Amino acid sequence: MTKDRQHVGIELDLFAQVTNWNAYIEREIGSYIKGHVLEVGAGIGGITRNFFTGREISWTCLEPNKDLFQRLTKSMEQLFFNKNKFPKAIRGNIDNPALKRKYDTILYIDVLEHIENDEFEMIKAARKLKKNGCLVVLAPAYQFLYSPFDVKIGHFRRYHRKRLTAIRPADTKLLRVRYLDSVGCLASLGNKIILRAGMPTKNQIILWDRWMIPLSRIFDSAFGYKIGKSIYIVWQKV
Repeated sequence: MTKDRQHVGIELDLFAQVTNWNAYIEREIGSYIKGHVLEVGAGIGGITRNFFTGREISWTCLEPNKDLFQRLTKSMEQLFFNKNKFPKAIRGNIDNPALKRKYDTILYIDVLEHIENDEFEMIKAARKLKKNGCLVVLAPAYQFLYSPFDVKIGHFRRYHRKRLTAIRPADTKLLRVRYLDSVGCLASLGNKIILRAGMPTKNQIILWDRWMIPLSRIFDSAFGYKIGKSIYIVWQKV
């Protein structure tokens, strides 16, 4: 990966304290997370802290950025679960030779948009899946929402359903694709047209997480998960 995760993760601290959004994601994809788990682009460990339960057989965090990796390893030290299970942190990308096993679940949570050749990345990730294992991708939705914020944090693109399903790796089948956060989608559109802000404030993040996400959980279902600020997809190895 050339430019992957080369931003300094300035947005990660802003989103580190969100609770409703993390709970919403966990409700949607939690059933796919099991066995040996590989989390690609783990950043500072925010997803790990919220999704790792200790019931998994193993959890490996992969992060290429040096500064983020240092923060990630410190974050891992704060986690403790039954049977002394701890997530393992490895610095590097999906090509790292230290990744010798195949996985039941591979996660790309707000990561794929940072990778220039996303299709090739998915091919390589699928090669590391066990049979019936799941590749789960969550990414920002709709290219028309691409904003100064996306530029600032190193996004190559945003996704729509057709674009994301088109990069399905060989030997996988589609299990689910859904848009999430319909209310946030409208807020993002307003920001792009009116405010044109490069970085949300802490108060804006709190407003979004505390008030918009609960509303989105209602409206997303009503809209059939066909509109939202984020999109996720699950492929299964066959």
